[in-house]
Amino acid sequence: MKKVVKFIGVLMLSMMIPVLGFSQQEANKKTVKKERVLAAKKQFFKEKLPLNDSELESFWEVYMEMNEKIKPLRKEKKEVMKSIKENYETLSDADAKSKTKRIFEIDREIIDIRSLYHDKIAKEIGGKKAAKIPVVEMQFKKELLKKIKERREQHQ
Repeated sequence: MKKVVKFIGVLMLSMMIPVLGFSQQEANKKTVKKERVLAAKKQFFKEKLPLNDSELESFWEVYMEMNEKIKPLRKEKKEVMKSIKENYETLSDADAKSKTKRIFEIDREIIDIRSLYHDKIAKEIGGKKAAKIPVVEMQFKKELLKKIKERREQHQ
């Protein structure tokens, strides 16, 4: 009986290892993709603003710091919006108003952070180049979405 239990345990463990490995591989793929996108974004900014190597490094450090502060706010906003979508039918007017108000508060917090960091970035690369950042961000997003769309069409 003990041998059967051990055998079943070993069998179950051997079946779980590939699943765990697959999960790790997927996480690694996402990390690699994020790193590739960030590297492409950094290069895009270097070309479009344009920035020399020292400007790029000082700008990128401040820019990434800003994005790290904004990241949890974007996540919260996404969760609030998801909550509205998933609970729309049972959502009271008071809850809807509260959730919408929170979305607007998050947007204000993001704007405040971006404004504060705009000043820091302007000190690093100059006001004229700093003013172009929102335009370059939009251009990068359009390019990225275009490439994603092209890849999806190729794989169909």
